[in-house]
Amino acid sequence: MQTLAISAGRTDHLDLRQTDVVNIPRPAGVRLTCTSGTAWVTQGHQSRDLVLYPGQVLVLDRRKPVYVSALQECTLRVDGPALEPSAWARSTAAVASWWQRSAGAAA
Repeated sequence: MQTLAISAGRTDHLDLRQTDVVNIPRPAGVRLTCTSGTAWVTQGHQSRDLVLYPGQVLVLDRRKPVYVSALQECTLRVDGPALEPSAWARSTAAVASWWQRSAGAAA
């Protein structure tokens, strides 16, 4: 079994043969797009599995491990979660917003 480390803001392509299984340990925010073949997706602590066909998209919303295997050879586009702004960027945006509101109220 292969473990796939996914970086925020990064896109990868994953080619799977029928015998391949890939583990995505912390998948929250990861987007899987099946571009060819058929993929079987199992999310930890969920009672049902999902099957992805070409053109179908699945956005993973949990932190529990996900296992992906191919029912037939498949290719998946794997988009990492969106980049989260840093604490500094969030603070700067909040101050700028406050400053604009304050300046508008004073005028």
